[in-house]
Amino acid sequence: MGERAPLDGRPTVIFAGRLVREKGVGVLGEAFQAVVDRVPSARLVVFGEGPERRLLEQRTAELALRDAVTFAGFVARAELERAARSAWVQVVPSRWDEPFGNVAAESLMRGTPVVVSGSGGMAEFVNDGETGRHVTPGDATMLASAIATLLEDREANEAMGRNARSFALSHLGFATFADRFLTLYGSLRA
Repeated sequence: MGERAPLDGRPTVIFAGRLVREKGVGVLGEAFQAVVDRVPSARLVVFGEGPERRLLEQRTAELALRDAVTFAGFVARAELERAARSAWVQVVPSRWDEPFGNVAAESLMRGTPVVVSGSGGMAEFVNDGETGRHVTPGDATMLASAIATLLEDREANEAMGRNARSFALSHLGFATFADRFLTLYGSLRA
């Protein structure tokens, strides 16, 4: 997992996941209109496929966001990683309590602040205000505010990105998980 590049160019937000109601992409689309009102150059790239894609594309057109939102579809892992390295923010707006969000963990590892629903497993490892932002599931207004705030302040965004990477390297890396597993195994064996 490569480290995020220094922030440059058009402020970019990415979403990567299945295009289903539970993942909250519809809420993200509604929120992005308010993001563009605050940060006119902002863009959103949606990676993934699913049964809601056609509806999401239609709603994007209705909101006059075609110039700001791109549906990239399913892409190979390497291509997604290249795109993610230049993102200013990653968003995981799930409407349900996901037990663990790999996409959010990968974002932290890369050093990209992540905006997540403040419930479920992601809320346990994304530190609100330090490595990302928590929002109420389904709240488009709160989601828009969290995203726009991160896009408006490059310096704060970069600081949060450094915090995210530092946290991920010390808490989410393979060695940490292996040590925890061995400790747990040892205690169970005793």
